[in-house]
Amino acid sequence: ALNDPRIREALNLSIDREILTDRILRLGYVPAYAIVPPGTANYPGGNRMAFADTPMTERIAHAQALMRDAGYGPDNRLSISLLVRSTAADARRVPAAIQQMWREIYIDLEIVQADGAITYSRIQEGDYDLGLINWIADFNDARNFLFLMMSDGSGKNYARYENPAFDALILASDVETDPEQRGALMAEAERLALGDFPWIPLYYLVTRDLVQPYVQGWISNAEDVNRTRWLSIEK
Repeated sequence: ALNDPRIREALNLSIDREILTDRILRLGYVPAYAIVPPGTANYPGGNRMAFADTPMTERIAHAQALMRDAGYGPDNRLSISLLVRSTAADARRVPAAIQQMWREIYIDLEIVQADGAITYSRIQEGDYDLGLINWIADFNDARNFLFLMMSDGSGKNYARYENPAFDALILASDVETDPEQRGALMAEAERLALGDFPWIPLYYLVTRDLVQPYVQGWISNAEDVNRTRWLSIEK
């Protein structure tokens, strides 16, 4: 069923990300309507799923219409499973909330918990319907998020997403030496992927730091790195 883009769009539409971040997690996480996090270096940003500013009532109605168009409804509900790590901090709360949200669009979600090793093994092998995992980039660059959807056998494309136009844009960005043009190529690739719905972006993680006001030279940044050579204590 998840090969149908109507169903993937319905799944995305019907998740209230603000409820997840503001009422359930309450850690300052940012609702995600795109793939590349805000503030990523040399990246124009600005991409958002088309429905991002649409009221939830309209989003639910659209999702229900998509599901009916795909052959599902109150008397023919779709049953799928969500694989999550049992040791994850929010292994129960977030999936339970999503489970409730999807009931409105004729989906019965089974939450399957496993330890980390089993979860990632099953996801790598493609032995799952949906999987809940996160990604923390190795370096501050948009490509370190977008390469996860390339069909070149990198080993991280767990959604088995394949779009030749997306791949071509990322490969073109690899040989582009102008930072602004390179960012524009990757932003176009992200726009393509957002329209195909291979993922359901939920939220961007944040790092919290407790810094005394007498610490000078501290600058908040996406990598959360402040080298001590630039820090000082104001007497």
